[in-house]
Order: sequence, then structure tokens, then C-alpha cells
Amino acid sequence: QMCIRDRYMGSSSKWNIFFQNKKQTEEIVNDIQRTRPELKFVTEPSTFAPSETNSDIMTRILFIYAKLNPGLKYVQGMNEILMVLYFTIIEDSFEGYADYVESETFFAFSRMMGEVQNGFLRELDKSDCGVDNQLLNASKLVKKHCPEIWKNLKILRIDFKFFALRWVILLLSQEFSVEDTQILWDLLLTTKLRFAFINYLILGLLLNIQKELMSDDFSEVMKLLQGASKRIAAIDLKMIALKAYKDDMDAGEI
Repeated sequence: QMCIRDRYMGSSSKWNIFFQNKKQTEEIVNDIQRTRPELKFVTEPSTFAPSETNSDIMTRILFIYAKLNPGLKYVQGMNEILMVLYFTIIEDSFEGYADYVESETFFAFSRMMGEVQNGFLRELDKSDCGVDNQLLNASKLVKKHCPEIWKNLKILRIDFKFFALRWVILLLSQEFSVEDTQILWDLLLTTKLRFAFINYLILGLLLNIQKELMSDDFSEVMKLLQGASKRIAAIDLKMIALKAYKDDMDAGEI
């Protein structure tokens, strides 16, 4: 016979589910409130649902996504990806489209996560489809196009995980403004490599500061790498990355 404790606090009890949902929602809300602090957009009333803020809409999208994907749930950083998608869809919406903004955003986010979710699963980090392997591929690409940078990073014992992990998982969305991220994501969504094109953007960021990266000072180089995105405009990064990509295409290496 089920005891009182199991009935009300067991993993499948309504109370336990209620508290799990509450905790999940609070985590999402806290992360969203910290998303793009330079923009008032997050806390402003939604243009298509004035009784709610944009934060409310994004919280609901992430919560429902977490419930529909129990193997992944919600992971910090998803808020950054959703923010760019939601902002873009709002920006491109037109009269009569309001009823579809939230559902379209959820669909776009779900489709995108379907391709990049492995980066959010720590148990896959060391697998062939995990983030460690993607960072290794980025390292190999830098070694091929600029062995001097690659060699100096090795000498200084600077692993790509030290500076590029966030770039890969969040697709550079935390490094650039929303508008600049849109420019870069156009490449991720339209090139043959899809999201693996992020490696060429990483290459572009390093090539842009190649001379400075030849320093023998670990702290100086790390500071340069962590601020690499502040030293280049997205449109210029796009051109550098596309040139390297085209060179590899012409050489039949892609």
C-alpha cells in the first residue's frame, strides 16, 4: 500500500511535479532576465501580446521545450539562442502575423536545437558528435590555415576549450550584438556545412588578431582571445571566414 510520503512526494506525484516545474520556471526566468542586458526588449510588453512581456513569452517557449524534451530539458545558454530567433521573428513580423509569432519562434527554436543540441549534452562531450570533437576540428582548421597561431597556442598550452567552448555552444550569440549575430547565423544556415561553419568563424576571429596572438605571454594571449569578437565587425568576419571556406571548396576539401 502506498504510504502518505510516496503519494505526495514521490517522483510521479502531482506535488513533486509542481515543485519541479516551479524550479525549472524560476531558473529560466532568471536566465532570461540576464539575457542581453543592453536591450530593454526583454522586459518590454510584447508587441503581439501586450498583456505579457517578451520575457513571459520566451519563458513559456523554453519551459514547453524542456517538458517536451525530458532527455535534454532546459540548459543555460538556450536563452541566448532563443533570444536571437525571437527578436528576428518579431522584427520581421507584419500586420496579421501576431497570432503566429510565438508558435513560429517555438518551431524555429526546436528545429535549430535539433541540430545543435549535442553541445548542451555533457554526456556527449567526448563522443564523435560532441563539443570536444568540434573544438578539435576547429583546432585542425586553424592549424591548416594558420599553423603559426596553432603552434603558439600549443606552446602556451592554450586549449581551444579555454576560449572557444562558449563560441561553439552558443554560436557566437553572446559575443556579438543581435544584429551582428543575424549576419553570422545567415552563414550557419545557408552554407553546405550548416552549423559546422562555426569553425570558419573561429578561424576568422583568430586570423584577425594573428600578429597579436604571436605573443609569448599566456595572460596576454588569453585576454586577446576572450575579447576577439570586440576587435572585428561581423561583416568583416563574414568575409574572412567565407574566403577560407571558398579556398577549401576550390581545393575539393569540403
